[in-house]
Amino acid sequence: IQEWLINIIVTEFFERAQYRPEDVFVSDAERLEKVMLYIEDNFRRKLTIAEVAEEFKMNPSYLNRIFKEQKGTTLYATIKAARLNYAKQLLLDTNLSIAEVCKTCGYSDTANLLRDFKKLTGVAPLRYRKLKGVVNESNQNQD
Repeated sequence: IQEWLINIIVTEFFERAQYRPEDVFVSDAERLEKVMLYIEDNFRRKLTIAEVAEEFKMNPSYLNRIFKEQKGTTLYATIKAARLNYAKQLLLDTNLSIAEVCKTCGYSDTANLLRDFKKLTGVAPLRYRKLKGVVNESNQNQD
């Protein structure tokens, strides 16, 4: 009877918490690798820390803490870096306007993209496109 009661309690706990029993045995490192893949797949849309935490059935504060401990950076900084790297790629590989790049990368407005991009690269996005385009053209001419 005791074993039967324990099974009922455990089952009820997992159902209420919306956990799958196998998730209990997943290490934080394994979860964070899944979080990284989730970010790669979803950074192009509005993505919040609360949403990521909910997706992985984790407390947002706990997720932030273990992410910082194991990855050496914050979850927010990782999402922003993915967006900015994609923005750099789009600027070099497409003729999209800054507003289109902003929308495609998951930024809510161009002011945030411009500020973050300049902080990362030291130049505004259009200047970056022009500078990198010149470098790429001169490298092609030398071949």
